[in-house]
Amino acid sequence: MKSDRQHPPMHKKYRRGAALHFLPVLFVCLLVSWARASDGEALRLMDSQKIYDASEQFTEPSGLARSLDGTRFYAVSDNTGAIFVLDDEGSVVDRINPDFPVRDPEGIAVMPDGVLLVLEEGARSVAVIDPASGRRIRTAEMRDLAGIDAVRQHLSAAPKNKGFEGIAVHPVSGHIFIANETEPRLLLEISADFTRLLQWWILGRDAGFSSPHARDDEMDLSGLTIDGTTGDILIVSDTGRSLFRMNPDTQEVRRFDLPGSKKHKPKLLKNAEGVALSSGADRLFVLTDDGRSSRLVTYEWP
Repeated sequence: MKSDRQHPPMHKKYRRGAALHFLPVLFVCLLVSWARASDGEALRLMDSQKIYDASEQFTEPSGLARSLDGTRFYAVSDNTGAIFVLDDEGSVVDRINPDFPVRDPEGIAVMPDGVLLVLEEGARSVAVIDPASGRRIRTAEMRDLAGIDAVRQHLSAAPKNKGFEGIAVHPVSGHIFIANETEPRLLLEISADFTRLLQWWILGRDAGFSSPHARDDEMDLSGLTIDGTTGDILIVSDTGRSLFRMNPDTQEVRRFDLPGSKKHKPKLLKNAEGVALSSGADRLFVLTDDGRSSRLVTYEWP
């Protein structure tokens, strides 16, 4: 029951003291918020090459991975089930045609033994491919993972065209990381043998995944790779025009702008769909799906 008693107004001196008392707390909160997703630094663009190739059917680039020896790239394209081999200029130098067609490819990664993983968005599965023969070794279905019930509700809520969008492999543990594009933005860590969901994260605004270039309901995850020197997970956002670096242990997140040219005030890169890191972890490669203007863009990695 509410009391009708009226409390006397706070004395002005006390009010000032209380406000000053809370200033350090406010400062710490702001500092923590800034450290969680420090913002604004732009990566330095080093090179940009057009990669659209209608003669090879490489017209809708969608995922990117660096070969283990660091001499070439593997890429996929939405319009075909082939796997493309690119040189450092982004030119198609070979293609792998799996014996069992890959459906709706959205990402590609390389296991520590050189086997290729191709992410199939609509089926929410991973095709395991022998790069030498093109043979599909197996199909790993995400619905069969032990522990998947923890995120099944999240996955079932996401439209299939807003589903799995990026895949990466930790070069030491072999653990597989898969990003769900949006609704919700979700990151899964899976055992190297595709039997168990090890852990997962919702990558929402509260986790530091926000960008001044997109509303929260527009923000997506479009590709990822792993920095083998630090264990950090690098995630590109097409709509957010950004790259995020996440420490999976501390969950500290840092955002970088992706400039689209070397101009003094460049426009930001459009339609980033894949990302890879050089073997020396000093260059970052971003693949764009932008029709005839699709590119392989190289940045200096700090």
